[in-house]
Amino acid sequence: IFTFDEYGVSGHPNHISVHHGVKRALHHQLPSAVNAYALESTPMWRKYIGALDVIFTEPSEAAQFVSLTPWENYNAMALHRSQFVWFRRLFVIFSRYTYINTFTQLRSASEKKIA
Repeated sequence: IFTFDEYGVSGHPNHISVHHGVKRALHHQLPSAVNAYALESTPMWRKYIGALDVIFTEPSEAAQFVSLTPWENYNAMALHRSQFVWFRRLFVIFSRYTYINTFTQLRSASEKKIA
């Protein structure tokens, strides 16, 4: 499962709620074989520097994804015509999340006890 972190990337209440819902399911309902990862929120100044954010992304134990085909993100968003207003077009072009994403594994309650 891939979800948002506790900051919801943009601070959107729905994104934050999804994070808490996934964590709750991970701790209480999902089989232990299910893995969950949270998308790391970045400070505002990094959010809109696009591919340049790779310079500021430090190697870590977190999973990192770099897109070599950012136009696919633009084309996918364009399919959602009612959502693809002018500022979202700019977001997709300039957002760090179009080019690089960092995911941290969420641990279940049983994994935390072992660690």
